[in-house]
Amino acid sequence: LGDTCIHIPRILYSAAETPKEFRQRNLPDWIDTDQFDTLRYRYRTCKVKNANIGIGRAKAIIDASSLGLDDMLYDNGNCHRPLKRVCHLRNIYRRYSSIPLGIHHYLGSWESYSFRDDARKGTLRTYDKWFKNSNRTTGGADDEIRPWIVGFVQEFGTTLAQELLKDVGLAAHSKNSSGGGANTTNNQTDISNVLEWRTLNITQVRRGERRRQQRRERG
Repeated sequence: LGDTCIHIPRILYSAAETPKEFRQRNLPDWIDTDQFDTLRYRYRTCKVKNANIGIGRAKAIIDASSLGLDDMLYDNGNCHRPLKRVCHLRNIYRRYSSIPLGIHHYLGSWESYSFRDDARKGTLRTYDKWFKNSNRTTGGADDEIRPWIVGFVQEFGTTLAQELLKDVGLAAHSKNSSGGGANTTNNQTDISNVLEWRTLNITQVRRGERRRQQRRERG
């Protein structure tokens, strides 16, 4: 991974679902897997060995500390080759298992797929395009990413985790969202408050850890 531009391969997960009681296993009761694409959709659209065929071009991340001015002024492109001088074509169709990093690309439900205000609507993001991939299960089911939710709750505690995750997967206008659906400003304010709370909470935890470390060193 020593390149200035690293291409991260992707794998596509379809909209095919497993029974909810299976998805909810070993999770806290307050977590609704219907709201989390990472828990709701478990089926890959193609086998890992053919992942470069099934999902297409990788996304790139760049080590900016390695760039020169000429690299940034050169003819540049898109998220697959943001800086063409350092992001080489040979890595764009990298196999999913070729490096320790990978991107899970979720098709999602038709409601979420069509909700976003996307310039590609009517051309690439059509219902036919979504439906074509929605029930593909060729790659089988996997839970590669599933453990993140348990780790998140352990890291931040149940109270803060519930607050941070309560509106996950809900559109801004959803009746179930904390903002009530009508006022975007209120939703943004709620999010800001939660992020502030999270920052304070993490700061307090780290201060506590430092104090415990100091006591251990003295004792």
